[in-house]
Amino acid sequence: MSFFTLRFLLQLIASFVTSIAFAIMFNTNKRHLIYIGICGLGTYAIYYTVIFFLKSAFWAAFISSVFTALFSEIIARIRRAPTVIFLLTGIIPTVPGGSLYYTMRYLILSDFDIALKKLIETLEVGLGIAGGIVTVSIIFGSIMDYIHKRKKKTQAINT
Repeated sequence: MSFFTLRFLLQLIASFVTSIAFAIMFNTNKRHLIYIGICGLGTYAIYYTVIFFLKSAFWAAFISSVFTALFSEIIARIRRAPTVIFLLTGIIPTVPGGSLYYTMRYLILSDFDIALKKLIETLEVGLGIAGGIVTVSIIFGSIMDYIHKRKKKTQAINT
């Protein structure tokens, strides 16, 4: 199986467009849309790459969420915008809607073995997303606190 396929290219385009569509739905300022699309595209590219090589939904979601959170924190400061507009819309391509749908479908069909398998997959992706975002938030928050304390200390010495 080849890594770069036409299907992968179409999925990248779809993740770009989907992220922008959610941003429009949330009434985000139009000047941020291209960056939101890039965030969604990058998130899905990393998710797909990790799934392809590691075959782990948890690690794919975790690593792609780390990218999304880092990208969101950095671009929000560059663009002078709230981090959340990039984070929420950029993470959309990895949200486990399909596996949640199939979990419910197999529960209704009373195929509990497959339903449990899909539920575990859904939980892995959800925990990976949450873990990636929380990890970056804690690390980035600590770095920013240190920078602000250093800045205040320097200002106090200079005055």
